[in-house]
Amino acid sequence: MNPQEAWNAAFYQLELQFDRASFDTWLRGSVYLSFEDGVFVIGARNTYAREMLQHRLYRNVRRILSDVYGDSVEVRFEVHKPEPVAKSASADMPLFRLLAEQEETESYGSSSLHEHISRPQHPDLPESELNPRFMFERFVANKANRMTLEAAMAVAENPA
Repeated sequence: MNPQEAWNAAFYQLELQFDRASFDTWLRGSVYLSFEDGVFVIGARNTYAREMLQHRLYRNVRRILSDVYGDSVEVRFEVHKPEPVAKSASADMPLFRLLAEQEETESYGSSSLHEHISRPQHPDLPESELNPRFMFERFVANKANRMTLEAAMAVAENPA
C-alpha cells in the first residue's frame, strides 16, 4: 500500500472513530502532503488545527496510520492552504449567472459582431428559494421573542 492510499484509509477510519463535530473541526480539511523516511507529512487547514492535531490528536492519528500502513510511522502536521480555484465573482450569484447565460444565448443568435444586443428590462428570474413552511402565522410567539417577531413583521410589510 502506498502512503497516499494509507492516508486515505486512515482518514476514513479516523472519521469513524471521532465524533462528527471533532472530525469536521480538526481533520476534515487535512490532506496528505508527502512521505519521507517513515514520516507522514499531513497538511492542516490552519495553525490552530495543526496545533490541535499535533498536541491532542497525535497519538490517535499515528496509531491508526501505523496500523493501516503496516509499519511504525511518525506524523508531522504542517499548515497547508490549498491554492484558490479561479472563480468568477458572478458564479456565486444566481442573478448574475442568469444574466450571463442570457447574454451568451442572445449573442449566439446575432449575425453581426457589431450589432448591439439590448438586455431585457425584466428578465425571467428563477423562483424564490424561500421555504413556504416558514410563515409568520406559524411562528410561536412568547415574551422572549415578541419584539423580534414584531420587527420582522414590520420589515416584511414595509421593506425599505
